[in-house]
Amino acid sequence: MLNSKNHGEIKNTKIIATIGPATRTTEALEKLMIAGLNMTRHNFSHDELETHKTNIETVRATASRINKIVGVMCDLQGPKHRIGDFEKGSEYVYKLELGQDFTLDNNPQLGDETRVYLPHPDVLESLKVGDSILVNDGKVELKVKEKSKGKVITTVIRGKEVWSKRAFNIPNTVLNTEMPTEKDKKDLDFIAKLNPDYIAVSFVQTPSDIKAYRDYLSSKTDHPFKVIAKIEKPIAVQNLKAIIDEADAIMVARGDLGVEMPLEDLPATTLKIIKMSRSQFKPVIVATQMLESMIDNAFPFRSEISDIGSAIYNDTDAIMLSAESSIGKYPTECVEIMSKIAVNVENDIRYYRHKRSVSVSEFGEISPDRAFGSITKMISQHPEIKAIVSFSNEGQSASQIASRRPSELKIIVVSDSQTVSQQLGLFRGVIPVVETYANRNVSTLLGRAKDLALENGLVHTGDWILVSIGMGFEGVKTEQHKASSLITLLQI
Repeated sequence: MLNSKNHGEIKNTKIIATIGPATRTTEALEKLMIAGLNMTRHNFSHDELETHKTNIETVRATASRINKIVGVMCDLQGPKHRIGDFEKGSEYVYKLELGQDFTLDNNPQLGDETRVYLPHPDVLESLKVGDSILVNDGKVELKVKEKSKGKVITTVIRGKEVWSKRAFNIPNTVLNTEMPTEKDKKDLDFIAKLNPDYIAVSFVQTPSDIKAYRDYLSSKTDHPFKVIAKIEKPIAVQNLKAIIDEADAIMVARGDLGVEMPLEDLPATTLKIIKMSRSQFKPVIVATQMLESMIDNAFPFRSEISDIGSAIYNDTDAIMLSAESSIGKYPTECVEIMSKIAVNVENDIRYYRHKRSVSVSEFGEISPDRAFGSITKMISQHPEIKAIVSFSNEGQSASQIASRRPSELKIIVVSDSQTVSQQLGLFRGVIPVVETYANRNVSTLLGRAKDLALENGLVHTGDWILVSIGMGFEGVKTEQHKASSLITLLQI
């Protein structure tokens, strides 16, 4: 395992793990949570619905028993496209020749070296001459040269191997696919009963895709879920700002995105998505193959360590495990390694941000009609500020604070809602706390803020904390404080 002088310190960057055969037991989940897990991902592209229900119930029961706040994400398959079957069976690999013609059509007969069934009428309708079709994770590229009713004739541009049921991508074509898909509708009908914290929408193209999923699930439940837009297509990058506006969170799904765009564009595109999400106060997740080598090996590649570190330096809110935790041999070790990397990188970031310090004496109680997020970030640059405590039942002010990355300080967010706390657990730096107060006046909450900072081991006598109290608490909305929250500094 990695050595870390900061081992045991609470990280700011959140870790999401996909739950599968390797991690669905109470014992396995408890180990993940103790190692630093913040949210579980349940991939509805796989497993039976009842299996997902059991897994989610086990996650929540385990988190409750060990007093951890762990969110639940239901990740929908979306319009996943696959070619049909070939006549020589699913195990036979067909060899293609560069430059040869290969037809995709609506004929359900078994395919051969010259053609295969394409069981997606919306795709056949949307394709046009010049479009690229990437099969088998992009290893095979076909370019459309002719189109007629019910079929397209393509030319093999790259790659030589294809076999039954291979997934394919169409990078720059807007597909006329109904959203949600029929499979996703069935899954959402079931998910509605599970009260998810987040649903993730795959292969988003436009903001209307997000709205369609939100509206559909809202018609099935009153539970206050949130929606994650998975950015997997170049067309989504083109519509990025509008998609972020419509979504509650963003995932950089680098697997399919890396297939559909030139690989050399992926780093800059990832950074663009992170920055734009933060600017709109939306949490952002970097996903796919972060510790791929640890599916079978107990120790990661050095390049994977650098990849995780780069995502954290670039200010992502969360990093995600897929096969590493669902079917891998070392899921707990993956979370432990991610946690150690996060702590060390965050301490490095904190050091350099505190070099740009200001004087605490310049601030007393801050008028909240000034720029809320900018104030918290500016104040937090001083090394005497050790933590932020936010009383925010709906979480809006807390999300603004977290999105500003205030010098990598821990942000204790107190809400009376278990669901809000689980959703806020996705934001970088946030330590969610569920508490209900009979006495909600400001003086009582300021005292509680000090206690929370001490109880979490974030401060010592003489340190300062920044406290934000939202509109839902007595005494905040006065003639002096007409904005969304009260902001003040307290010394321990």
